[in-house]
Amino acid sequence: MAPGVESISTVLSRARPASEEVADIAVGPVVIVTHDAVIRPLILALDTAITGLQEPTGCWNHLVRNDGLWTVQATGQKPRIEPPAPKQV
Repeated sequence: MAPGVESISTVLSRARPASEEVADIAVGPVVIVTHDAVIRPLILALDTAITGLQEPTGCWNHLVRNDGLWTVQATGQKPRIEPPAPKQV
């Protein structure tokens, strides 16, 4: 966390209920976009076995909630960017 900003407990007091609310009303998969200062403590709170969590800029994480329980499937994943196809002349 950056100095002088919200504590981890304050971040979690907002992020956890918000993610639960979104999951409760979702009909299918959900994408939540957030800053690493929010997702990092949330992931660590959901899975206390995770250590050395790396969250590079632009990464994605895969979290699943079944029967009210969250599991962390993947963290710190970078999108695969395919080069453009050569133009046909």
